[in-house]
Amino acid sequence: MKKDDIKLSDIQRILLGDAPASFLLEVFFRTIIAYVVMIIIVRLLGKRMSSKMTPTEMAVLLMFGAIVSGIMQIPDRGVLEGSFVLVVVLIIQRLLTLYSVKNKKAEDILFGKMEILIKEGVLQVEKLAAETISRHQLFALLRSKGYEHLGEIKRLYMETSGNFSFFKAKEPLPGLSVFPEDDSALMQGQQKDDTMSVCLTCGKRFETKKLPAQCDHCNSKAFTKAVKKKS
Repeated sequence: MKKDDIKLSDIQRILLGDAPASFLLEVFFRTIIAYVVMIIIVRLLGKRMSSKMTPTEMAVLLMFGAIVSGIMQIPDRGVLEGSFVLVVVLIIQRLLTLYSVKNKKAEDILFGKMEILIKEGVLQVEKLAAETISRHQLFALLRSKGYEHLGEIKRLYMETSGNFSFFKAKEPLPGLSVFPEDDSALMQGQQKDDTMSVCLTCGKRFETKKLPAQCDHCNSKAFTKAVKKKS
């Protein structure tokens, strides 16, 4: 666009841009397609990407940024065109939210499902992989909450929002230490249970005398002594 074409008196360009008014219909369909694509991308990025927001809310937020930026900075983009897109996105978001309240299947598709990452002190490795969460990330979270080993945890849920819910075991079982392996001094200070061993990958417990060739939960062949609550 040429410099001489930019005039404050050109109301039609400011409101509609260079496109005819009929272009708003095309904008409507473009917005729906872009919104669907954004939801798919956000869902594929994982729950932690949209922590504290639903995937649809994250998609709306990203689209709002792109839309507002365009109508503020690009001379041949009309304010009405961008405002129309914002209203369309808002309506789509409201309709999807209302529909998901009435339809459980739609709710699961749009917002995802709650996942159990730790059950009775054992990592659910398939769920971790599906949610793209590494053991290092999870153990760092557990340490920040004051846990020393997996046996202290009855359940760890990953909510649809990407947040975590902890439920502590009333009677801690021997479990896999969550301390960093590099911090040998701290790990040596933990009390070991000579009668119980745990899988190094998932933390499943086995009697040391009956230790299998490989873990029947995750197929790992590496084991270590379980950590227990200090007496």
